This record gives sequence, C-alpha cells and structure tokens, in this order.
Amino acid sequence: MQHGTGTACFWCALCAERRGLVSWLRLFVAFELQAGGERLADVAKKHGACVGIEGAYGHVCYTPDVLAEVIKAIDRDNIRVIFDLFNYLSDSNYKSAYDLLGRAHELFGKQILLYHVKDFTATDGAVRQCGVGRGVLNYRRILKEIYAVNPDAILVLEDTTGENIYFAVNYLKEILAEIEK
Repeated sequence: MQHGTGTACFWCALCAERRGLVSWLRLFVAFELQAGGERLADVAKKHGACVGIEGAYGHVCYTPDVLAEVIKAIDRDNIRVIFDLFNYLSDSNYKSAYDLLGRAHELFGKQILLYHVKDFTATDGAVRQCGVGRGVLNYRRILKEIYAVNPDAILVLEDTTGENIYFAVNYLKEILAEIEK
C-alpha cells in the first residue's frame, strides 16, 4: 500500500485527508465511530466492562490526537485506550516515536488501559518490526515514562514470537527491576 497515491489506499483516513476528502468522509466515519462506540460502551457498562480503542497510522485513528477526538465524541466514562507506539509509526515519522508517546500520555494519562510492547529497526528509512529489545527503541526511557504516568500499566507483548519471547520477557524484567530501585 502506498499512502497518498490514490490507488490501494484510496479510502484510508490518512489519504482521504491528504486528498481533501475530509469534509464528507471524515464526518461519515466519525458519525459511525461515535454511534457504534456509544452502543458498544453502553452494552459493556451494563456488564461492568470497559471498551478499549486502539489507533494506528494509516487507519481512522491515525494519530493520538485523532483518537482523542473520537473518544471525546463517544463521551462515555468506560472508554479506555490501548496504546501501541509502533502502530503509529511510519517510514516518515519514526524519529518522533518518543514525542508520540509523550503526546499520548498528555492526552490520555491513566485512561491508557494497556500498552502493546513492540520494537523496530529502521534500515534505509524503512521501519520494520522486530523483537522487543532487538530494535532501536530505548525501553529504559519508555518504561520510566509509562510508569511515571501510569504506575498500574499493563504491558502486553504483541507479535513477539518464537525465541524473541524469552529474550523480550527477560529484557523487560531487567529494566523494570532497575526502575523499581
């Protein structure tokens, strides 16, 4: 998929905005998200549950700010955020990863229910996911920030498989032990 070409991703929110289609497409999507989100949150509340919403680059909630708009529109107290830093990254913005995390904390704080933990490499400007602790993200920095904002944070290894699981768990445990000192 090549964002901005108008071919494979004609309907993605990011390209719609670039093409000036925001006026009607964004309103339609926002209405559907709001209506569906309200219904889902109301049903979840009846059962004592919350609803987690996760954003991603190239999708409807492609920045933390857009996700915040959607959550504000839904306007229910049982909406939570699933934050996945890697999901917001692209070949063009990966150098701003820590700024994106900071912005998410400004917008959502303890409303973040859990964090998907991933890592990536950036070779020749191309972002590729890899096992946690085997990429470029500074997890000492990230975990310090997460636990400063959200001391009860839940970390979930997502897309971590095979030999990377054992390594990632030990890597994160080591950092968390340092932070707790």
